Amino acid sequence: MEPQEHVDAAEEFLAEADLKFTEGRILQASEMLWGAAAHMVIALSQQRGLPYRNHNAMKTASRLLAVEQDSPAIEEDFQLAEKFHRNFYHGDVAESDITADRPRVRRLVETLRALPGPA
Repeated sequence: MEPQEHVDAAEEFLAEADLKFTEGRILQASEMLWGAAAHMVIALSQQRGLPYRNHNAMKTASRLLAVEQDSPAIEEDFQLAEKFHRNFYHGDVAESDITADRPRVRRLVETLRALPGPA
């Protein structure tokens, strides 16, 4: 996939996450939210020539993007997105955390979408 295709997937997954949360399908919504964050990190990684093909590479990319943008929130919000990925498999994230953290994952996607190409 090309970077723009990852951006498009991220936007689609954000909308799908909202719908699934509304329907009460928390596990599926959690994975869609994670997918949105992951696809945005992949898009930016591709643009910058960063590794992205596994989970650790995406974590590293989120850290590098946070440093590049002088925005620790990028890495922090990516870590929250990982919590939603874990929730898909284990269903162990408290409802209060889901409510509190969903907007931060959305913020991550929107922040990354607004970044220019390679610095």
